[in-house]
Amino acid sequence: MNILLNNFKQLTTTPQNAEQLKKLVLQLAVQGKLTEEWRKQHPDVEPASALLERIRTEKERLIKEKKIKRQKSLPEITEEEKPFELPKEWEWCRLGKYALNRDGERIPLSKKDRELRQGEYDYYGASGVIDKIDDFLYEGEFLLIGEDGANLVARSTPIAFIAKGKFWVNNHAHILECIKETSIAYLTSFFNAIDLKPFITGGFQPKLSQGNLNKIPIAIPNFLEQKAIVEKVESLFAKIDRLHELAQKKAETRQKAASAVFGGINNATNEEDLQATWQLLKKNFSQVSQTREGVKQLRQSILQLAVQGRLTVNWRKQNPDVEPASELLGRIRAEKERLIKEKKIKRQKPLPEITEEEKLFDLPVGWEWCRIGKLCDMIYGSSLTKSQCIPNGKYPVYGSNGIVGHYNEYLTEKRAIIVGRKGSSGALNISEYPSWTTDVAYYIEESDNIDFTFFYYLLKSLNLEKMGKGIKPGLNRNEFYEVIAVLPPLPEQQAIVKKVNQLMSWCDELEKKIEERETLHEKIMHAVVKQAI
Repeated sequence: MNILLNNFKQLTTTPQNAEQLKKLVLQLAVQGKLTEEWRKQHPDVEPASALLERIRTEKERLIKEKKIKRQKSLPEITEEEKPFELPKEWEWCRLGKYALNRDGERIPLSKKDRELRQGEYDYYGASGVIDKIDDFLYEGEFLLIGEDGANLVARSTPIAFIAKGKFWVNNHAHILECIKETSIAYLTSFFNAIDLKPFITGGFQPKLSQGNLNKIPIAIPNFLEQKAIVEKVESLFAKIDRLHELAQKKAETRQKAASAVFGGINNATNEEDLQATWQLLKKNFSQVSQTREGVKQLRQSILQLAVQGRLTVNWRKQNPDVEPASELLGRIRAEKERLIKEKKIKRQKPLPEITEEEKLFDLPVGWEWCRIGKLCDMIYGSSLTKSQCIPNGKYPVYGSNGIVGHYNEYLTEKRAIIVGRKGSSGALNISEYPSWTTDVAYYIEESDNIDFTFFYYLLKSLNLEKMGKGIKPGLNRNEFYEVIAVLPPLPEQQAIVKKVNQLMSWCDELEKKIEERETLHEKIMHAVVKQAI
């Protein structure tokens, strides 16, 4: 309990953590671990055995008055069935001996029947209200427990819940009535805390039969402690919700700040705005990147800065006499003509000239605008069967988003950028070795005229994933060739790579810290669970 309470704040930072923590609170509650201090302060309360005796007497009275039928006798609870040790004065009791089962009064209605009987009363199914109808079967406060369906195993919603007032129940939820001096809220907590798998039958369609439900052993404290447990659970749940809400608000504030900064970088229209935003980002580098999504946005913003020449302003001042990119474009064009003449590549369709409206920002001196098709040839991969991909093959085989096997032949012996064509369209991967690319991807071979890593970063900055079309997104090569890109001088490409690598290493450190924080929270949660068990 001490580990739980001391680390409550850290354990409520994510929705998953908050839900896991609530489940843990319930498990501690039904084992009596939340009310240890309460028992010390109330040493003279009656034992649970006295409560069970009154329940047995009350049931006999109802049988005598023919208000309920006598149940089949239930076997005694064995030691093997008791999942944990009870506090002193608590008792184990099978559910069938503890509560009244009212399943016999349920009446299922088809959807068509319900459409003809719309009204004000709730109509319950296995996981809650599913409709409203014009009449009711039950009146009062009852506990409903799902009888069948995937939620019995998945537990994505509470398996047990309270229904109050006047309502109708179909045959997909068991309905239980508690006898006086027993807490229906405690029984609800108990069912939401325990593992029901030993009592569930069926595979594809899980089912908790009435017979198995009645056999479930229940940990019973006296009535006063039941109420104390419920109060403690409600208090802790409220605290979890408050802390989680506070953590979420802080995260949202950070995310808004991050989005504003990244948006300022990506949308800056002049040098002054950009530099002001960049200085703000550097000042708050770690604060705006507290989440994996924040770091992802930061990486994309770094790439945008890189391809706008913002990261190499000082480099250009120190290197004013480098060869302009126009000369580089000429060599790239000449190299393409040579390869076409040697029939190693095919001539592309003519690409449209770039209009002034398409130029999104002012280029640094010595840079050039160009269509991406002027810089590279994107080559179709070739299909392989699954049997051709072998575990011990010499060369990696790439699919649309990474290595999918190995093969003893290669399509290119050069370094290559693999571009997803179908499925993970626009996804980028680098192959440093001879490789084979399948027909769901393209590959772009390394060129002497463009820095290989710079070109990879350039493609990453273009968000090619957004170009995918269709139900199974596909990247069209001709549309890719028309994408507008920038070309800096070759030495500046290398300077950009050096700067981007440095900034990306900072992002790696941020992600590492995020991972360490998440791992710490996971360890704390495991320690709490271990202490509870």
